[in-house]
Amino acid sequence: MLKALDDFGEQMAQAIGTGAIDGETKVWLATFDIFTVAQRDPQVRAAVADGIEDAREFWAQVLYGVDPADRARARAIGSLHQALVSGVLVQWLIDPERAPSPADLAAAMAAIAAQVTADAPA
Repeated sequence: MLKALDDFGEQMAQAIGTGAIDGETKVWLATFDIFTVAQRDPQVRAAVADGIEDAREFWAQVLYGVDPADRARARAIGSLHQALVSGVLVQWLIDPERAPSPADLAAAMAAIAAQVTADAPA
C-alpha cells in the first residue's frame, strides 16, 4: 500500500510534467481507497499524512515558484492547491464530462478573488 502511494506520487509528478492527468483511472481511484485504509491503520495514516504534506510543498514550489524555506507560505498555497486537486479529482472520477476544466477553475478563482478584494475593508 505504501509503495503504491509512492508510485502515485511519481505518476503525479510525471503527469504534471506532460500535462496529462487522465491516463490511469485505477490509479486515481486507488488514492481514495488508501484514505479508507488510513482510517484503520496508524502507519498508513502517518504515511499518507506525510505524503500530503510533501505534496503541499511540491505544488507550491513546482507550480507557483514558492521557496520551500518559506514554510508558512508554501504550506498555505500548497494546501489550497491540494484541496483543488482532491475536489476536482472527485468530480472527474464521478462525471468526467462535466468536471471543471482548468479554464473553468481559473475563471472561478478570478471571480472569487475579485469579490473578496472588493469586499475587503480599506
